[in-house]
Parts: sequence; structure tokens; C-alpha cells
Amino acid sequence: MNISKINKYQKIPVNYCKKTTAGNTVEFLSMSSKPLAPPIQKIDYDHYCNTNTGEILEYLHTQSRAEGKNELRKSFKRIRDTINANCTEPEKLHWITLTYAENMTDTERLYHDYSDFWKRFKRFCAKSNYPAPEYITVIEPQARGAWHCHCIFIWSIERPFIENSVFADIWGHGFVKIKAVKDCDNLGAYLSAYLGDVPLEDGQAAPPNSTVKEVNGKRYIKGGRLNMYPTGTNIIRTSRGIKRPSQEVIAPETAHIEKIKTGCRTFRSALKVESENSNLLLTKEYYNTKKPVSQAVALLQHAVACDIAVAEM
Repeated sequence: MNISKINKYQKIPVNYCKKTTAGNTVEFLSMSSKPLAPPIQKIDYDHYCNTNTGEILEYLHTQSRAEGKNELRKSFKRIRDTINANCTEPEKLHWITLTYAENMTDTERLYHDYSDFWKRFKRFCAKSNYPAPEYITVIEPQARGAWHCHCIFIWSIERPFIENSVFADIWGHGFVKIKAVKDCDNLGAYLSAYLGDVPLEDGQAAPPNSTVKEVNGKRYIKGGRLNMYPTGTNIIRTSRGIKRPSQEVIAPETAHIEKIKTGCRTFRSALKVESENSNLLLTKEYYNTKKPVSQAVALLQHAVACDIAVAEM
């Protein structure tokens, strides 16, 4: 299978369209043909059934998440959509990072330590007359093998001011860093990229065949952290009250109308997927429901959605 980028304004036939709503962010995935169900039915962790032949086969488990790229892509998409579905008001968010003073490399210990931290934090909230927030946690590996935990607390009220030292005392295993959340325009995409990319120090050369991107004057190796995630590790965990994104398949002939009604488009990309049996064209578009859309932008979005050449407008 070969996946390549194409001109994002290239006209493609749309025979399938899926809409995913996650808070203020709405994603439209348009495809030139309907996706086919894979002929695989999972039996357990080690075995699956090929429904075409009836054979019972064993999974070939990979040693790192970089080798299981499909599963990794699903994990990071779930992170993006879950964060976007819940983090719509920056004044109600705390983003904190829990770090160990030691080189702690055991993910099971991290889960237990966070569970204990959460129980202590809820007791602190009760004593302080704060309603306990909902949470989303994502774990992140470092090159030296150490783990730390990013936590987003979603409050039902404006986030209370809590000193860094208070969080550190409740954590009790090292250091705590609080990062300001100023904008919720696709916060999930920002954080998932933050988790997957590795920053380059000044003057440091990137490894051969790697992709380097620059954000706010800082260089990063795109996806450089992915091979640090071992298989079988649950990257994201949430509290029970966390909302889930909604998905629906919409009629291809009305997709452009849905897009126009949604809001301002913030991103668009197009890909070509080539395999032995078929060639698939697809576009992915993100819209923000809270961003105002000017008349000129609305016309342009309508033109692109309807695959009208801009020169004809």
C-alpha cells in the first residue's frame, strides 16, 4: 500500500462521507469509494478468524507502537477527538504534567501512582469546597525511558487558582508543571502532536530520513517519539463523566451543505491511497463551529465543497 499527498483542491468524486463532531471541532472525511469491511474477526488477544476462508490464525504482535502504525493512529485520533469533545472553554481547564524525580520506567506503577494522586486530589477539592473536575490523562515516554503523565482537568466552574506547590505535594513523586490553556481551537491536535514529536536542541542535527517541522521558532522531529511507545500500553485514560465524540455517515450529495452550515474551515488535506486492488482518493477537513465565517470565506468554502474551480467564481 502506498499513501501520498495530492493537491488539496483537486476535484475528487465523493461516494462516502463521515462526520465526526468533537466539541467545537467538526471533521469531514470524504472518500471516492465506500470503505470495505476487513475479512477479519478478532477472537482474543492472540487469535483472529479470516471470515473469507474460516481459518483461525495468530496475530503477529509488534514490539513497538511505531511498527503498529494503524493502531497508533487510532490511539492519537481518539486522544484528539476526546480532548476536543470536552475542552471547549479554556477558563475551565487545568493542564498539568506529573513528572518523577527518579528515572521511573514502569507504566503499571504510573497508573497506580496516578490513581492514588486522584484520590488525594478529590479529598483536597472536597475540603476546599470545589466540585471535583473530570479528567483526561495521557502518558508520554522520554528518550531515557522515563514516563510522565499529562493531565487535563475539566471543571464545571471557572478553574480555581491552585498553587503549583499544592499540586506537587498531592502528587508526592517529583515535579509538577502547570501549562496555560489560552485557546481551544483544536486543542486535541496540538496536544497529540506535542506527544508524538521530539524537540531538537539548538544545533542538533535530525536523524537521516526524518521530517523536521518548525513551530514558533522551535524545531521538532515529526513523529520522533512514536517508537518509544511499547505495544499494549494504554496511552489515554479518562474519568467516567468525559463526553465521547459523535459520528455519523452523511449522504454524499448533501455533504457540501452540511459543511457550509458547520462554520469556518480551519484545515483541509487530500490523500491518494494506492493498493493492489484499488486506488482511493480522500479528503479530510476540519471546521470550527465558534469561528465566524465571512461572506467571502463562505463562498470559497462552498466552491471547494462543491468542487467548483475558484477561477470560475
